[in-house]
Amino acid sequence: MKRIRLSSLVATLCLSTAAVQAAPVTPASIHTPFTHNVGIDFATNMTNWYPAGDRQAQINDSQNMLEGIVKHFKLIRVYSMFVPGWNNDVDPATQALANVMNTGGNSDVEAIIGTQNSFDKFCTSSDLSDTWVSKLVQTFGSNTSRIKAVLLGNEVNAQGGIDATKLESCMKNMKQSMANAGLGNIPISVSFNLLPRDNSPNSIFDPLVNVIVNNWDNSWNGGYPFVMYDPYPDAITTPQGTHDPKLIAGKAHEVFNDWYSDIVNNYASRFNHSGKTLQVFIAETGAEGSLTQDGSTLINNALLQELDSQYKSNNGKTVPTIMEEAANQSKKAAGQQMMGLFDKDGNPISGLILPAWTTKHR
Repeated sequence: MKRIRLSSLVATLCLSTAAVQAAPVTPASIHTPFTHNVGIDFATNMTNWYPAGDRQAQINDSQNMLEGIVKHFKLIRVYSMFVPGWNNDVDPATQALANVMNTGGNSDVEAIIGTQNSFDKFCTSSDLSDTWVSKLVQTFGSNTSRIKAVLLGNEVNAQGGIDATKLESCMKNMKQSMANAGLGNIPISVSFNLLPRDNSPNSIFDPLVNVIVNNWDNSWNGGYPFVMYDPYPDAITTPQGTHDPKLIAGKAHEVFNDWYSDIVNNYASRFNHSGKTLQVFIAETGAEGSLTQDGSTLINNALLQELDSQYKSNNGKTVPTIMEEAANQSKKAAGQQMMGLFDKDGNPISGLILPAWTTKHR
């Protein structure tokens, strides 16, 4: 997903090393609603596969690709229920996911469903959230039982006009609409593009995190609230903004270790719901910054190797992580066009080394 970077001041705050070395986080201690350790972000709106405006062609191409992907990843995240523009058509990638989940042999495929970036379109009133949930039920049918989370927006701290008041209104509307539809057991949360590494109060992030924690339902994730964030290794390279894939790949270890531990220890120490500490998952990480397919594959392999090491060292558990992303999307900005792990037909990109356990349960 195209990301909006923070201002330099906030970026410096988010990327600064914690004053005290954070204790490592043991993946086995993480409470997650996901059956699988690792998933993948799936979007096709910025590809060039299909004629402009041909929604059915995009659905067909997306479904064909996804049928291959689910042989390797069983947890799929999509970003929007409706197509951009809000014309009541289901986003083609989301429709493709629903179709794949309805296909025999895919009974273990699970979903994380995003709403859409703009809150004005889906949850600023109960009528809008009711419409959104109604379309969710219509599209996924009985497979709503395999939806593991709903994410409100995307990178909420970086979307203009979204503050704690607006997020709380949205959260309450969506929570009530989901409950009214018999889906009250599905967790509702958000993703951030970054989170601060030091444990001092933060006027941008803390109020948003508080909304999630304070409105958490005891039936969600065993009562443990969670938020997600997007730690891309290119964000911590020196100099920032480099397109050198070797430098970016060299930061893969920090993504899942020092950086992750800093953030988890920051937020777990300060936020809890009824005594159950806030959990932090990775919503996106991948080969942002690379300008070539070979460079992207080098970065993705480094990230997957780190996850593989975690899996083997922690009795089959990793930090819950969604890899970004399934498809190359040529209409994105430079440095975001060649992040895909799969080709159009759902085959792993040449040279990609996928761990054998990605389809196994935690």
